[in-house]
This record gives sequence, structure tokens and C-alpha cells, in this order.
Amino acid sequence: MWTTAKFCAQLPKIELHAHLNGSLSRDTLKRLHIMKEGNSADDIDIPDITKMTNLEECFKIFGLAHSLTSSPEALRVATSDVVREFAEDGVVHLELRTTPRAVESIMSHEQYVEAVLEEATREGAAQGIGVKVLLSVDRSQGEAAAQRVLTLALAARRRWPEALVGIDLSGNPRSGCARALLPLLRDARARGLRVAAHCAEVENEAEAVALMEAGVADRLGHCTFAAPGAGAGAEAAWAALRATRLPVEACLSSNVRCGTVPSYASHHFGALRRHNHPVALCTDDKGVFATTLSNEYYLAAEHFSLSTEELWKLSFESVEYTFASEEEKQQIRNTLLEWKKANLAQFELH
Repeated sequence: MWTTAKFCAQLPKIELHAHLNGSLSRDTLKRLHIMKEGNSADDIDIPDITKMTNLEECFKIFGLAHSLTSSPEALRVATSDVVREFAEDGVVHLELRTTPRAVESIMSHEQYVEAVLEEATREGAAQGIGVKVLLSVDRSQGEAAAQRVLTLALAARRRWPEALVGIDLSGNPRSGCARALLPLLRDARARGLRVAAHCAEVENEAEAVALMEAGVADRLGHCTFAAPGAGAGAEAAWAALRATRLPVEACLSSNVRCGTVPSYASHHFGALRRHNHPVALCTDDKGVFATTLSNEYYLAAEHFSLSTEELWKLSFESVEYTFASEEEKQQIRNTLLEWKKANLAQFELH
């Protein structure tokens, strides 16, 4: 039989929570640096992820990626590389999220969106991987900026109806007010967009419960402080989460590296599984945290004693939580079923 690591690498996987700029590999960052500065790749200073100890340090790393994706050409390279690397990791369905940015005299918000969607669609077809895009609302930028993102998303959906599927609520969880954006998220859903929302990344019971109970999200990201024993107010958030049955995008390496959970073994992924709550393993920022989705599956297997059958089921069940069409979902399920049939010898019997 294969090792657990090989099984995880070969398994067709579903990635539902991947930030474009946070997913840039070191090789891509070096290539973008040369494109922008014309210098040797040795001149670029890439932060050491092993020295990160809190959420604030994690957010600082995005500054480097943002500085290097400041033109449509750079964005196309970044998007192409990210899609290809996910495909090489065995991902068969990818949902990328990114916050549209404008750079004076270089790139408009519309050009940003166009570059990402055109390249995601092109490279996805080239790699044989389904790629969807969500435009991110940065909670720290306020309501006017959020409305601009919604307007961009609606316009983009008219041009790329199969690729642009929704919006994402994200940004520094200690900045801005998520509750002030609930009407906008409700409007987005009413207009047919899907909504993924970062939730309970830090201790904020009132906000987490309000976001869960508002009925504005289709999936929730992290939910670190909406789990048993996660701190003051966590029990109320946990009860609200279980009542909604909203799928959680669980990002093991991200949460451990940022210090929002103390260890892999204590990650709330375990509680979610014990209570049969919908959950999907995700990378969050594979470049920032030097991980892959295969590695996240391996970590889950090692720390939560998952069998090969359970790993396959985890991927299979994630299909239902995607923002793909019903026809696309069935195609992905068929891929997983055919893969299992072809590799039955790798499954542990119970």
C-alpha cells in the first residue's frame, strides 16, 4: 500500500479557501520580483514563516505579495502559477478569492478583476481543473469599498458567468465591523452571488453569532473561536454554528502558524468531525504557510487518525460545499468515484 503521504498526494482534492496573493509560492514571488525590479531573485527578502507567532505577523507578509502583483501582467503570472500548482497537487476543483486593487496610472479595479478571471479560466482549462473566483470584501476598508466590490462582482459575472461565483468577507478580523456589512452580503445573495465569510478568527462572540444567524453566508472560514474550549463566548458561537449547519473551511497550518490554535492535535477540526458538522480542509495561504492541500490532508490523517477511507470521504463530501453548478458537482463526484475504484488496493478495510 501507499504511504499516507502518497495517498494524500494522489487523492483528487477540493480547495475551497485559497487567497490568491497568499498562495504565491517562493518561486513565483522571485519571478514577479525580477519582472518588477529587473534584479536577481537573490535580492528579494521573503519572510521566514517559522518565525511567525501571531495573526498580525501573518497579515504583514501579504504586503510583499501585494507589492509584486501591482500590474495586470504580474497578476496574470501569479494567477497562472497558482492554478497550475494546485493542479499539480491533485486539486480538481479550486475556488480562489482575491480583493480587487487599483494602482494609480497602472491598473484599475476592473483591470485587476479581468486579469485574474481571464487567466484563471485559461489556465484552468489548460490544466483540466475547475476554477471559480470570489471577489473579496476587505472588512477593514469600510462600506463604500465593499459596495464597489459587489458592483465589480456583478459586472464580472455578466462576462464570466461560470467562473465568477460570489464574494468573500475577509480582511484583518480586528479591523472594521462585519455586522455593518451584513446588508451588503444579504444583497449579494439576493442577486444570486454565493457568499463565503471569514468568521470567529478572533474572540468576538457577538459578531460571530450575528454573522451566523443573519443567513447571509453559504460557507464560513476558520471559525476558530466558535469551538468548544476556545475561550470566552465560544460556547455560544459553537451552538450557533451547529444550529446553522454551515460548512466550515478548516485551515490547519494557517491557524497553528498564526497562533490562533495551540497545536494541530487541538484544532477544532476534530470537534467538527466528532459532531458530524460539514467541514472541508483548505490551505488558506499555501505560499505564506509553505503548505499544500495534500499536506493539510496528511496533517489531518496524522493528528486525527484518519483512515484512507475517511480521507477520501472528506474530499468527496467537500464537493457538496463547492460553489460549482450541480452538473459540475456530479462530474467531480464521478472523478472521485472512478479514482477510488481504480485504487481500491489503497483503501483500508474495516
